[in-house]
Amino acid sequence: MYQLTNQLQASSIATKMILLTLLHTIQISIALKLGHHTIDLQNAFVHWGAIGVLSCFAPFSANAMEWNFANGNVKIDETITLSSRNKVVSLQKPELIGSGGGGAVFSFRDSSSLLKVSWEGSSKSVERECEVLQKMEARNIQGVERCLGKYQYNDSKRAMILVEPYIRDTVASVMEVSPSMQIRAVEQISHTLVQMLAANIVTIDVQPLISKVTGDVTFIDMTE
Repeated sequence: MYQLTNQLQASSIATKMILLTLLHTIQISIALKLGHHTIDLQNAFVHWGAIGVLSCFAPFSANAMEWNFANGNVKIDETITLSSRNKVVSLQKPELIGSGGGGAVFSFRDSSSLLKVSWEGSSKSVERECEVLQKMEARNIQGVERCLGKYQYNDSKRAMILVEPYIRDTVASVMEVSPSMQIRAVEQISHTLVQMLAANIVTIDVQPLISKVTGDVTFIDMTE
């Protein structure tokens, strides 16, 4: 029985290694076809995300855009491809929408996704944020942004996460929406907080985004 168990374990490990190799090849191949730059397979960062998806971020190309911050510079290609939930996502024309203690956040043209790039000292916090968001999604908690994947930044010292949705035309306070939407916003905030507590998730820094058009509320920046 002991010998049979060892053989089964060895077979399982071998099977996983074969699958990893195949997925790696397929994902890189797709990224090469969709992307506007060449991926150096030796320098590309590839790892398994928290939701079991192969994630890839290519080295910078000559047309990469760069932003300077007190916590470090951030460089992103004009077009990048990322593996997210069994599909390859192409993101174009990054635009900085904000930065804070956790990192810098970028939107992309014609996309509902946002890319958050951590600072060197906040990489673990940003990765944990993705894991918490995925846990809440698994518990079907409403009114919270979703994390589609986590990735390693090119310097291997920082982390990146892909989140959605990106909601435009929002405010951060209930008092900033019309009276007809305030009740709806308060009800949604209360409902989300109750669901989070039921899932044993507590935040000390609630950051809601409230749509001025619909009054819908989405919690963001779950790093605390």
